[in-house]
Amino acid sequence: SHSGPIKMVVSRSIYNEGEESGRREKEMELFKVNQNLEQKLSQQLSLINEWKQKNEKLREELNTLSSIRKQLHERENEVEMLKKRCQTITQENDPIKDIHSL
Repeated sequence: SHSGPIKMVVSRSIYNEGEESGRREKEMELFKVNQNLEQKLSQQLSLINEWKQKNEKLREELNTLSSIRKQLHERENEVEMLKKRCQTITQENDPIKDIHSL
């Protein structure tokens, strides 16, 4: 009559060991998954920083190009003004015009 409760205690102990072992396996599995995710996250952060640096360089280049474009536009305006002055001077010194004015 004593074999009943003892059997229950032994089987419960075996069950607990199995449960503990299963839990440890799951913890190891989760640990590995977590490590893998941390590694991927670290890689992503590295990429993000790399892209930030490239982006900054491109922004600087864009500012430089903008500045160059502005200067070029100013020079073009100067050239236009000079062309008009040359035209005016040429017209003022046109001998045919002088004949017409006589």
